[in-house]
Amino acid sequence: MKVSNVSFSSLGPVQDNTGVKKAAPLAQLVANVSNTAEKPLITSFEVLKRIIGEEKAFAVNSVISYEVFANGIAHEKVNKQSDTFVYPPRGSNKAKIYATMKVGSRYDAMHITHGANDLDVLHTPDNVFGKNSNDLLKDNNVKGPKAFINGGFSAFLTHMLIVRPATGPGQDPNRDSSAIPTGDKYQGHKIGHADGCDNKLPIPGEWRDDYGHIVKDKRALLSCGPYLNDEDMNFADQRFNYYYANGQKNLAAYFQGNLTHCGNPNPRAAISINEEKDVTLHTLTTNRYKRDLGVTMSEWKDIVAQGAPNSTSLNLDGAGSISMGYISASGKINQIAKGDEKLRPVANVLTIGSPPINNANQPTASIERNINS
Repeated sequence: MKVSNVSFSSLGPVQDNTGVKKAAPLAQLVANVSNTAEKPLITSFEVLKRIIGEEKAFAVNSVISYEVFANGIAHEKVNKQSDTFVYPPRGSNKAKIYATMKVGSRYDAMHITHGANDLDVLHTPDNVFGKNSNDLLKDNNVKGPKAFINGGFSAFLTHMLIVRPATGPGQDPNRDSSAIPTGDKYQGHKIGHADGCDNKLPIPGEWRDDYGHIVKDKRALLSCGPYLNDEDMNFADQRFNYYYANGQKNLAAYFQGNLTHCGNPNPRAAISINEEKDVTLHTLTTNRYKRDLGVTMSEWKDIVAQGAPNSTSLNLDGAGSISMGYISASGKINQIAKGDEKLRPVANVLTIGSPPINNANQPTASIERNINS
């Protein structure tokens, strides 16, 4: 079914096919939302149904939808299961996302107003191999309303390599002196910064400058990569590609925390923070969790920029580690996106709520490119 000239924009007016505004802005419709609701309080389908009828609303909603979970926390979806739809409207941010996606993939975004003021990172405890996102949320008794997403990389494969930074007299601590197998001893360690944790490993030197860091109150809470705001980052470079030109595996791919996955299609996750302290969480997942239906890092960078314009963004652990959703006021965990049928153990999970504006002076999380690594 062809559905054209219907524009649906988050927190903006909905238009009918004559271009006449026939619905109040969503911001007005959700102004009095209760923070204790267990279900979505308003959805794009409910609004569209009033404007273009139920049949067309079903068609549009299967491709793009919007729902509000609580004041300041909303979810958007762009679902590409066919090349025949013309929706989202041509030229819109969602249309650019849709055009970049492969058939059989879905983009989800959680938008959290002033979320940088309520961002926290929950780490898998030291000396524990790993816990999935839901277990970390339950162990920490997290109550909502909050959004959540998996965090950074960790060392889960015992046969891979880790780096040990040079520490001798006169040596540069930012250069690696040796590489050793992960083994059981380092399994489950976080890669990069994880304030308050002992079980962490240095970022491999070849990608150290490509990582970014989530920082709050002068504490480096989490490291991951790549940092997505470097316009000069060349993802065609060999260090971002899993295979050499001759088809052989890039030996650098054996290092824990490597970024050789950037050049290959993959399901992805990311976080963005803008100057207004709003946070957007992004995931791209695929039918039957197939990696080849995902996107390269270059494509993902473009999708994230369209999903959160004028923001600083950081790629998070993707593929089977993906876990994103919403926690209700009672603590009920609602899974929106995941990277595999069964949730994978992760290094950490981020939780983000939408605090009142009058709490805006509390410490604010930011994404930093270079800190003392």
